[in-house]
Amino acid sequence: MNIIILTGRFGMGHIKAAEAIREEILRDNEANNVEIIDFMDYMFPAISKYIYKGFNFLVSSCSGLYNSLNKAAGNNGTVPLKVAVTRKIDRLISQHEADAIVVAFPVCSQYISAYKRMRRCSIPLYTYVTDITAHEEWIAPGTDKYFVGDTVTKNALISKGVLEEKIIVSGIPVRQCFYTGHTQKKSSQKEILIMGGGLGLIPSSGDFLRSLNDNPDIKVTLIAGKNEKLLTSIREKI
Repeated sequence: MNIIILTGRFGMGHIKAAEAIREEILRDNEANNVEIIDFMDYMFPAISKYIYKGFNFLVSSCSGLYNSLNKAAGNNGTVPLKVAVTRKIDRLISQHEADAIVVAFPVCSQYISAYKRMRRCSIPLYTYVTDITAHEEWIAPGTDKYFVGDTVTKNALISKGVLEEKIIVSGIPVRQCFYTGHTQKKSSQKEILIMGGGLGLIPSSGDFLRSLNDNPDIKVTLIAGKNEKLLTSIREKI
């Protein structure tokens, strides 16, 4: 089975989620052919780097504006699907001989959903909601299944009109290395996963991080992406 996973470099979390999903699919069936594709790079190669730079700036320096724009996009719930974009998606599916599409970023869901509607295409579309909250941008009519982190997210989707039978509570996708030893040994420690390091969005308070690190009842895994400067700073504080 040929499966393509669509994602984007909006931070590094969505890329890592896509990698984790790929590992899960291959663990279930090694015969599957699974490829991860940066949707923005594929669809808009001439401007994708500017899209990502703009995103990084908004999130890091203008978070209030970013939240407002994100909310407006969710309320709109549609994307402009021009002929050129439709043809690119035609080519994407054809090149990879895709039997199914998995998405790990909401914009991808919107584009593929609109494509399915326009082309009257029935290719399965599976959306992994990598946020704890299910804002409207994740919801796309052409989605066959939603995979969510917990029942809170599931109930949020149901409240927004998604059919319960379309929702699977699977947990947030994480790399297989994080499961090491969990099936053999259970710990009484609470586990806390701190993310957001790729863009430097981890809380900078040394007291906060130190209090977690010094608590014997807590095991902390902190993800800093490729942000070596942030990692060095955190190590110095704790």
